[in-house]
Amino acid sequence: MEDFPTADQSRRIQVLRGLAIVAVVAIHCAKPPSQEIFLRPFLNFCVGLFLFLSGALSDARTTDPWRRLKKVLIPYLLWTAIYSLYHDFRHLGEWPSDFLLQAISGRATAAMYYIFVYCELTLLIPFMAKLAESRFKYWGLLLAPFSILLLGEMPLACGFAWPEWFVWVRDVSFFEWSSYFYLGYLMGNRLFSPKIKTGTLVFLWGCSIAIQMLEGYAYASLGDANPGTQMKLSALLSGTLFCMLAFRFAFSDAPFRPWMVPLKFLGDRSFGIYFCHILIMSLLSRIPGYAARVDFWEGKFIATLGASFLFVALLGKIAKKYGKCLAC
Repeated sequence: MEDFPTADQSRRIQVLRGLAIVAVVAIHCAKPPSQEIFLRPFLNFCVGLFLFLSGALSDARTTDPWRRLKKVLIPYLLWTAIYSLYHDFRHLGEWPSDFLLQAISGRATAAMYYIFVYCELTLLIPFMAKLAESRFKYWGLLLAPFSILLLGEMPLACGFAWPEWFVWVRDVSFFEWSSYFYLGYLMGNRLFSPKIKTGTLVFLWGCSIAIQMLEGYAYASLGDANPGTQMKLSALLSGTLFCMLAFRFAFSDAPFRPWMVPLKFLGDRSFGIYFCHILIMSLLSRIPGYAARVDFWEGKFIATLGASFLFVALLGKIAKKYGKCLAC
């Protein structure tokens, strides 16, 4: 994979990361059940796309998993410390134990599970490489749908609730996310090239969105508190189709266009925004009159995304060479 990716391809990858972080922030700003069912299907590609791109840029011959882990674990620990300090500000004596617990559990915020999943999949790159080059390579794509069906959809349909400890294990495990990273690895290493036309992929993605809405309604009718979850079979289908389209966009030879610039700026700071945006949401809600004036999700989304971007950009300028430690 000599000269892979090219400069323009690298910029388009950042555009996709920018699009993904936009979707992440939008998801965390969309709360009513109607938005969970009818809006989330258009946004549920986000985490899968991050993982897919990481897989596409992986090569067992050249990728150093431990170097990658260092890049994410240091910001993870620092941001976990920031969140735990924020929550324990009035009870600083509890901060050390809370920090340790949250660092181990990944529950400093709702978004921290991603670091666990990413690290697990990164460590599995050598195994993925062996599987990807074997005659059983497509079997690796079955782990995620099988896990979603067995761990999520069947228990919900049967009215069975997992114990809390198992819910935590499920939240921080890679099983239900593995298809995205592995598909990225296959496509990035030219071990799989879908022959489906782009127009057909777009049509199928649109159909999968409709299926997601129906499945989200079914989840809500069964009493699930998060009917818009990305851990649905229909969401996995939509995300997979979206990732295939994203790959064609990112790794084509088309020139970089001016309209891509804003998304690239967001993509360049997407990791920092991912860490800080929930903190920013909480700080904004403490501004007098904010909740009354900005009581619609679009306003909260724009305010959160804009403030998070500015915060990360400013923090990066202040921290300079140490900014990477905070993902800035």
